[in-house]
This record gives sequence, C-alpha cells and structure tokens, in this order.
Amino acid sequence: MRRLLVILTVFFLLSNVPVNSEVAPPVIDGDITDPVWSTADSYQVPMQNQITVDFRIFVDKVNMYFLAIIPHDGPNDVISLDTTQPHDYFGLEFDNNGDNVIHGTDSSPDDMVLVNYFQEGAQDFLTQRFQVINDTEFGGREDSVGVATTDGSNLIFEFSKPLDSGDSLGADVSLSPNDSISIMLAFWDDRPVHDANVFVNKPVDGSVFLKFQLRGDPLENVFMGGISMIGILVSVLLVHRKFYA
Repeated sequence: MRRLLVILTVFFLLSNVPVNSEVAPPVIDGDITDPVWSTADSYQVPMQNQITVDFRIFVDKVNMYFLAIIPHDGPNDVISLDTTQPHDYFGLEFDNNGDNVIHGTDSSPDDMVLVNYFQEGAQDFLTQRFQVINDTEFGGREDSVGVATTDGSNLIFEFSKPLDSGDSLGADVSLSPNDSISIMLAFWDDRPVHDANVFVNKPVDGSVFLKFQLRGDPLENVFMGGISMIGILVSVLLVHRKFYA
C-alpha cells in the first residue's frame, strides 16, 4: 500500500511542472541564443523525411512561442528562403477539436501557422478539407509573428501566436494556460507555395498530432494539484478499506 502511494505521488509531481510566468519571453528575431530557449521545453521530433527537428515551446499567460531548428546540410541541398522561388518553409497545424483529422472539416477547421510561406515572417491560416486559407480571407486577423533564418547548416523558424486571440472567424485556437494542445509539425523542403509535397512528423500512438500539456500559474497548479492528490488519496483509502478491512 505504501509503495502504491509513492508511485502515485511521483507520477503527479512529474506531470505538473509549471511554467514560470515571470520569465521574459523570447524576442522573435531568429537569435536562438536568447536565454529563454535554453530552458524552454525541448523535444526531438522525428519527421517523415528521416530528419529530426529540434522543437522548443515556451508559454506565458498570453502567448505561445515556438522554435524549430531543422538540419539542412545534405550534399546536394541548398537552403533557400526566397519566397518568390521554390523554398523552405515550416508550419504547425493545431487540432482544434481533438478529432485527429488533418486539415480539419467544414464545420470545424483547424488552426495553422506557416512561417516563410507566401512572404517573410509568419502568417495565420485556417485549414479545412485540404485547403489552406489565410485568416483574413474569412474576416479574421493576422495574429502571428515570426522569422525564418539560417546559421548555414540549420534552418531556424522562430514564431509566436496568442493562446486565445479571440479570432473565431480565423478559427484560431482558444486556450487557457493549463489546457492541453495537439500539434502537427510540417516542413516543405525547396517547394513552391501550395505544394502538397510536405513532410510531417511521424505518428505517435497512432496519431500524427503530438499532444502537449500547457502548464500555467504555479500557485494555480499547486492548488489544483492539492485537490487532485486529495482525490487520489481518498480513492486509494477507499480501495484499501474495501479489500483489506
């Protein structure tokens, strides 16, 4: 019984690591030496073209900040960021309703951010039935900020978007700092715009959308964690009374 309580307690502590809201967010300028990126949540994400993206996330109470570092140093590979030519660009798709449907549906479009797509920087899109439509075409707003650059052998995409922009016409995500979110990474290697030859991340547990747990205010997490732990302890005690009384 004591061992079971220890396991449950450790699991709870590991799954609720709060983001420090007092840390200044990164400046979106392509400079990955910004100190916040060295402590941000970091993931090595394998893609379908056999490369691995160094993907980092920082969240404060207002915005989500993303950094994607993509190795791009093949023997015949040329880095191109010129949007008027076939070029390299990157994006995220947010599974708005958790249905695991790529590109969303008519009734529930997915949110998308593309960096260095039509133009330099980041742009907001919604996507439905394999169509990618700029938010402004549906009366929505442009809420994302981003930059694409290179250090010579890696592509660097740094960008941000609000947790909750309030832009329902653009099908933007609407999140609180403690929500979970499902994201698909997408990378176009020397491709023109509107090109269907895209590499996405490899599936995990049968889904191409990767699930992340946003972690909000430390005091709120402590309070909610206390309630959760009380519930766990009560459940364990009830089971103990039932089987060991």
